[in-house]
Amino acid sequence: MKNIYYIGEYNHPVNKDENRRFAPSAAAKINYISGVLNRLGYSVTIVSKSPTLNQKSCPKKIISLSDKLKLQLFYSPGRKNIFFRVASIVFLRLQLLLFLLFNTEKNDTVISYHSLSTITILKIAKVIKKFRLIIEVEEIYGDVKGDKKCSEKEIKFFRNTADSYIFSSEILERSVNNGKKPFVINYGEYNSYQRKSNFGDGKIHCVYAGTFDKTKKGAYTAINSAEFLTEKYHMHILGFGTPEEVDAIKKLIDDVSSRSKAVVSYDGIKSGDEYIDFLCSCDIGVSSQNPNEGFNNTSFPSKVLSYFSCGLTVVSVDIPVLRESKVSDCIFFYYGDNPSALAQTIMSVSSDEYENNSFSVIRELNYEFTDSLKKIIKEK
Repeated sequence: MKNIYYIGEYNHPVNKDENRRFAPSAAAKINYISGVLNRLGYSVTIVSKSPTLNQKSCPKKIISLSDKLKLQLFYSPGRKNIFFRVASIVFLRLQLLLFLLFNTEKNDTVISYHSLSTITILKIAKVIKKFRLIIEVEEIYGDVKGDKKCSEKEIKFFRNTADSYIFSSEILERSVNNGKKPFVINYGEYNSYQRKSNFGDGKIHCVYAGTFDKTKKGAYTAINSAEFLTEKYHMHILGFGTPEEVDAIKKLIDDVSSRSKAVVSYDGIKSGDEYIDFLCSCDIGVSSQNPNEGFNNTSFPSKVLSYFSCGLTVVSVDIPVLRESKVSDCIFFYYGDNPSALAQTIMSVSSDEYENNSFSVIRELNYEFTDSLKKIIKEK
């Protein structure tokens, strides 16, 4: 094997002024897996298909992040108007296809964070260049959208195109891997970070870090739960979405703040050390989403592992992928699509439980994943 290319939506703090779209939890997972590969002796190029959310265009560039880690960014036209937004989608997909066709060889390995936008690109490039493809399957997007045909298309792509997999849960592996190809399970990042002293205001700081997707409803449930918390609590919202989704979140925060004794704030989108430092300063990590949707059977919320890595106590909605996971005993579950139930569970966590035993679980998962990834990378 000559090179490893890792495709996903990603940006790095050294390039934060370009405001390229990415999910903090996904970036944390890409950082972790790239780091494991580096420790195993492999050099990795992260190939980011992230568009800028700025109006101004951003150039194509390569950033050297370390001796064994590079970041490839593509030209992005910006979001001046609808024409540029559509052009950005087309340009990024075309640039990714050309990159794979002109830069990969037969002995290379491509790891791709699953996206509907890359299915056709990967199928074409793999047929022509014959690289080894490891698909990182975080969720089935057709399940999220309630689109059965889309789900079937994704599963067919996984089964027909991948040489091996990185799955986010045991349930997802059972749903997809009927051919029993080589695979490894990864819930999220398995690093352990030093806890920081918190904000020094005497409050209990909760944080929701993730998508502003209205279907998943996670950010909305977290914000609405603040109305049922006492003045002892501060609910922080970190996350990502379209400009319209961000505006909706800010308006909801203003509305809830007018009625809540607890503080609720929008703290923007953070990445890298800034993201980790912020989480490490909080006490409780919130993983809220709509438990009544079909995607809960396959979609593992990787933010849970980011919380554990920073020593937070985790409060989560009760969903199958978490109940069946190896970290379930460390989670405080609430039931139903109910902000009040989330708040009650948050307030049931005593102060001596903020320092939990999750670090020992994280260390074991890190050892298992590193060993398993080493084996599938070496698969011929």
